Amino acid sequence: MNKKCTKEESCFGVQEIVQIATGRYKGLQHVHLTNMKTGVSRYAGIIYRKHATDKGTMLNFCPWCGESIKFWEEK
Repeated sequence: MNKKCTKEESCFGVQEIVQIATGRYKGLQHVHLTNMKTGVSRYAGIIYRKHATDKGTMLNFCPWCGESIKFWEEK
């Protein structure tokens, strides 16, 4: 169990609440980005949707551990 979110995985609070889904739905959802050429997938962060048709808002920090989760940005 990790105490803070990292690029490899989310903290325990996020893992307990957020569901990994294949489609759009209301609430919090993990976002993974996949490079189609190499097949490498990485954790990008969490998106929040008020309803299933909403485009959603990427969170820039974890609401549980407070760690920055702007993993969609390359550093």
